[in-house]
Amino acid sequence: MFLLYSWMFFSYPVLVNAQRPAKVEWQDKKFFTEADRSAIPALAKMIGIRDPKRVFHGKSIPGSCPYAMIESTCSESGHLRTYLQLIFYRDDWKKCVRPVSGESKRVGRWFADSTDLKTRREWKIEEDHWVKYVPFGDGVSYEDAEIIILAIKHRQVANRSPENVLPTIGTMDITSIELKASADSADRTFEVITSKGGSGEIYVIRLNGHNVELLETSIWIA
Repeated sequence: MFLLYSWMFFSYPVLVNAQRPAKVEWQDKKFFTEADRSAIPALAKMIGIRDPKRVFHGKSIPGSCPYAMIESTCSESGHLRTYLQLIFYRDDWKKCVRPVSGESKRVGRWFADSTDLKTRREWKIEEDHWVKYVPFGDGVSYEDAEIIILAIKHRQVANRSPENVLPTIGTMDITSIELKASADSADRTFEVITSKGGSGEIYVIRLNGHNVELLETSIWIA
């Protein structure tokens, strides 16, 4: 499995290039040269990101292969927030990845494949002044995500797992909710994934009406 969790934990210092119409946030001033800061938005535009917001870099899990990523400005409609995300690579990283002949675009020392352009979706869960954006997979409705997140936040999850002690799930550590069981199932089951550093937990959670039940817990490690 190819996982890119490290991007979730970067802070993004803002660097403004007066020659560009929009502000782009760069994770690392020393990592991206001035030439890079011109080439990367141009490459993103060729692939389909016309309003870049932030650029950062990390290493894939497993394999520790380097990558860079650019994200577009977010668009919000009701509870839904969407944005585009493109992973791209540098010429001297070819030992880990090579451009696909006829499909890759290139600007300067950077290249990307149009198949790596992804649309990311997040539900905006709110309670009073508290807000949590939750990435989600197909079949996870806003209502499902809201019930699960608020139950976790208020420690209202019933323990149906073999363990005697209910684990403490860090609400702000949740990085995605994925539908596990069929959408036609009477008791819908989800995987709630958390991440902190290079590891995290996967909680199998069932919605039984409005009751939130923990069925099992597993650990992932990079």
